[in-house]
Amino acid sequence: MNKVLIAGSARTPIGIYDGRLKDHREQSLAVIAAKAVLERTGIGGEDVDELIVGIAKQTSSPSNAARYIGLAADIPEPVPAYTVQRQGASGMQAVINGFMKIRAGSAGVILAGGAESMTQIPYEIQNARYSFSPDKIVMDPIGAMVAGGQPEERYGRLTIGQMNDAVAAAHGYSLAAQRAYAQASLEKAGVPGLDEALTPVAVKVKKTQELVTEDELYAQANVTAGPADAAAMCVLMDGNTAQRRGIRGAAELVSVGISAGSPGGAGMVGTRAIREALKKAGRTAADMDMIEINEITAAQAMAAIEELGLPEGARERVNPFGGALATGNAWGASGCIALHRLLYGLRARGGRWGLAVCGAEGGQALAAVIRIC
Repeated sequence: MNKVLIAGSARTPIGIYDGRLKDHREQSLAVIAAKAVLERTGIGGEDVDELIVGIAKQTSSPSNAARYIGLAADIPEPVPAYTVQRQGASGMQAVINGFMKIRAGSAGVILAGGAESMTQIPYEIQNARYSFSPDKIVMDPIGAMVAGGQPEERYGRLTIGQMNDAVAAAHGYSLAAQRAYAQASLEKAGVPGLDEALTPVAVKVKKTQELVTEDELYAQANVTAGPADAAAMCVLMDGNTAQRRGIRGAAELVSVGISAGSPGGAGMVGTRAIREALKKAGRTAADMDMIEINEITAAQAMAAIEELGLPEGARERVNPFGGALATGNAWGASGCIALHRLLYGLRARGGRWGLAVCGAEGGQALAAVIRIC
């Protein structure tokens, strides 16, 4: 099987819900990130074999956002593109799809990542196709998607708060402990500690333009992550292609793990996905110099840390620069953001091995192990 390298990655700042990035759709954010990573790696659009983009809330306009993004990013028309959806793990799923295609020898260069503008997710009017009247139900899809990953007749209607409470109860986490974890995430994110070379996003402010160059933070910590807007993209290459082009690569994507479990909350902790990825890499959690867990909720992140079984003193390696409880969780982008932060964090800390974990509503989770080249 071919070795898969991450030649480079780029991401926009993360904007909180209705924040500074509110006027950008997910497509425009993804175009910014895509152009940045191609420029950063020196890869031309004509060298890309396929573009894969994860977006959790896919709407009818455009119906294939990845194709739109590719064309808008000046990637040549012959380069195919498709959009994937695995809710909060959509961006990591896009990267994993590219990883699998390169491992199988079906591609040499893949541009993959994720995007989400949760501020711009449109409201839905239920049962309005055949007639419209004021009694039709107007639904906020953000809440509906969080609660809608399972058959209600079997599992009931679950909210993200209920999922968090179920995980907390199973592990014995008090509300005070969860709030303390969330506050720590916010405090770590508020201290400039990692230069991720964020790609600026231009926004209109009255009659002028300003550049957003840093993540926005929520004003206070909450035990569930708020909505957010962002995009992240990376270039994957097989080892032989990289060698021919003289590209060393930032890291090797060594292994991945995928799991599913109870939609009630336990599944999105990702225990099996973590173990699978580590086993395939021939490593243990203790070998990881940095671990990025997408913080969907405080209890979910705390449970994932507990399941890692890290030795005393090693927990400082987990989310050392804060997480989604501070910045918000930009669903489709979050998995690729985790990989991007892992790349830059490992290099900044002098580490070699890293693990990224991304849960998804409906009781699913993905994990990936990388090794700095």
